[in-house]
Amino acid sequence: MGMLGELGAEPAALEPFSETPGLRETRACFRKQLMGTRSWSGAPASPPAGEPFLVQFDLAPSLGAIPEETMTLAEVLQQVEEGRQKLRDEGRREGRRAGESALLLRQLRGRFGELPAAIVARVEAAEPEVLEVWGDRVLTARSLDEVLGAS
Repeated sequence: MGMLGELGAEPAALEPFSETPGLRETRACFRKQLMGTRSWSGAPASPPAGEPFLVQFDLAPSLGAIPEETMTLAEVLQQVEEGRQKLRDEGRREGRRAGESALLLRQLRGRFGELPAAIVARVEAAEPEVLEVWGDRVLTARSLDEVLGAS
């Protein structure tokens, strides 16, 4: 695939092309940005970022364009909305996880005193489903090991 192919495999601010990209390649780049999950930096990609470019460059297909090159405004708006919904869902999940981990840490500190840094890090990194199990266990556990044991 080569280095440029690998760099272009995921959404990024810069898309490498060996020749000047045509309409089809430009649209594919925008689709990848809208539907992608990660940027080169490893941070979540920002799907709505492509929207202003689609509007600004007015990427209307030329006469005789093949169906793959044709993207209606409704399709563009649908992809943008799907990207936004995906980000909202990820944000809700992250917010839930952060809230549950903060609550569990308060409960653990109230029950067992000051916590080792490794325990704090483990709780902060846990998925919401695991935090829920631990939250149930903190009510009856006699030790940290009983709370954070096998999930």
